Amino acid sequence: MLPIIQIINFRYFNGELVYKIIPEIWGGMQPIYLPSMWIPYASSVWMNFDPSWNSFLLLILGTLIFIYKDLKNKNFLGYLPFLSLAIFFILKMIVKDNRILTMIEELVVVFY
Repeated sequence: MLPIIQIINFRYFNGELVYKIIPEIWGGMQPIYLPSMWIPYASSVWMNFDPSWNSFLLLILGTLIFIYKDLKNKNFLGYLPFLSLAIFFILKMIVKDNRILTMIEELVVVFY
């Protein structure tokens, strides 16, 4: 899915029609991703780095936003279970079972 998202972003930056048919992928079907799925990857196309880093950073950012929201509401103990779960999930994803990294575009959905 990331190659499709990258093609959409290349088209966007080149001023082309984003949703025209991609002949190389899917046998010539139109892309199905809405802007909320491909815009988070625009920075990786613009700065020319691996798009999987965008997903990982969005996961970390989502965790930090959640924690900040609880700290802002003076709920110091409320974020501890979530923080431990997030750390467990991130370590499991990186060290133990990295199958989710093959579906890296789904981390954008987790962020939302």
